[in-house]
Amino acid sequence: MTWPELLRLLKEMTGTEHSKIPDAKFYRWLTDAHKEIANSLNAYIDNKYFYGKYTTDLIAWQNRYDNFPVNVYDAVNIKYDPNSEFGKKWVPIDMQEQKETPEYYAVNQNIEHPRYEIIWGDSVIIYPTPKKDVTAGLQVIWKTWVWVINENSGLNDILLWKISDYHNLIALRAEQYVFQYTDNRTKRLDARQEYIEELDRIITELSKTGEQPLEIEESDYSDYL
Repeated sequence: MTWPELLRLLKEMTGTEHSKIPDAKFYRWLTDAHKEIANSLNAYIDNKYFYGKYTTDLIAWQNRYDNFPVNVYDAVNIKYDPNSEFGKKWVPIDMQEQKETPEYYAVNQNIEHPRYEIIWGDSVIIYPTPKKDVTAGLQVIWKTWVWVINENSGLNDILLWKISDYHNLIALRAEQYVFQYTDNRTKRLDARQEYIEELDRIITELSKTGEQPLEIEESDYSDYL
């Protein structure tokens, strides 16, 4: 289902196919519904549904890496040995609060406890400087929300296509906004009850063992720039 299809569904559900309400207002309601549902699902099920991952190579003697797809990171993972696995997420460092210079940490930071610094939003500096190339040795993870929805929004914007069987829930939640706008309190309350029951059912289904992703999938990050 695409966003225009959700728009058409919302209008059909609310009997507003021929109303003079601008499409932009409907998309705003769908956007708000999408945000609320994503937050609800994130609170009750495995939040890996809502994270993106981008991996790049670690380059020998290079400690600055630019042009990552986002500027707000949830985690940065580093591995200096090509035969090792990513361990715990590494702790960021604020160079302004450190006693030594960045050059010092680039050489002397303990390789068992690497640190990273984010500058200019999309650049990551890691400490210590790697001494050999490691394929896919640097990884960033971030929340993949896109809130402002319109007819040009990408298909991956709808609950990231990871929960594709439940897109109708967005229109069901947005239905309440429409009835509030048209001042139909009875229908709004009925829609609210139906939405709550459907949300509870979906949370129960998605919480079952085996239905959650085992890995955070690489994202098509172009939609999040």
